[in-house]
Order: sequence, then C-alpha cells, then structure tokens
Amino acid sequence: MNEKEMLLKKIQAEDFALYETVLFLDTHPDDKAALAFYNTHRDLVEKLKTDYMETFGPLTIYENHD
Repeated sequence: MNEKEMLLKKIQAEDFALYETVLFLDTHPDDKAALAFYNTHRDLVEKLKTDYMETFGPLTIYENHD
C-alpha cells in the first residue's frame, strides 16, 4: 500500500469514528468523554484531509477551487 492509499484509509477510519460518535452523542448528549473523543478526532481528520490535499490534491469536487 502506498502513501496515498494509507492516508486515505486513515481518513476513512477517522470519518467513520466521527460518524459513529455523532450517532452516539445524539442519544447521549451529556457524555463528556464522547464529546472529547469527537473533538479530538474531528481535529485529527481535518489535519489528515489538509495533509492529503496538500500532497495529492482535492478529495472531492467541492475542494477543487481551480
């Protein structure tokens, strides 16, 4: 697996974790640990996406501003 594929896998895993955490927070809105997990991983996925786009270009058509 090359660097691009590995980065995409990390992004997908983090996006999945965020999605599942949002579903959990919908039914447990006062869970401070879940909210902290969400915030930490939201920041991580944003960094991963930024790193990907700087190296390999846009992830979706919405990031293509040329």
